[in-house]
Amino acid sequence: MGRREVCVRCGIMWGVSQLAKIPAGGYVCPWCREKELRESGRRRGRGKDGERR
Repeated sequence: MGRREVCVRCGIMWGVSQLAKIPAGGYVCPWCREKELRESGRRRGRGKDGERR
């Protein structure tokens, strides 16, 4: 069974794997990580200009 962690950005409680390494600054959920990537204009597999690599 996983453990529960609260996202330091949105405050929502998430089920997290027991094997997950949580940074000292606290857990950041997938929603907030994705939002951060969108706002910075970068997504997985894309460069700064949005073109595929």
